[in-house]
Amino acid sequence: MSTITKFVAALALAVPLLCAGQASAATYQLPIEGGTAILKIYLDNGAAHRVGQNRDTVVYEMEMNGSECIADLRLQFSDNASPLRVQYDVCSEKGFGLTMTTIRF
Repeated sequence: MSTITKFVAALALAVPLLCAGQASAATYQLPIEGGTAILKIYLDNGAAHRVGQNRDTVVYEMEMNGSECIADLRLQFSDNASPLRVQYDVCSEKGFGLTMTTIRF
């Protein structure tokens, strides 16, 4: 066998092994009714990006690493506040609604 043939054969064997070791990724839609006050969404096993808004429903794309569907979302409403933690099945793409209650003194 020539050196080039050996290289191509080794590459053909290595590529499937490298791909098998990598986690799969998927993108899901997350509509949040009443979500206009959300500043940012954080999650440990992926990333969230705001992609649109229709009236008071905000739509995020959730890029999930791996094949898990349950995500612990941290909804950040302001820079100086603690995030609201929500456990959500991103694979369902059902979304959820938020209602805000304001207490004034």
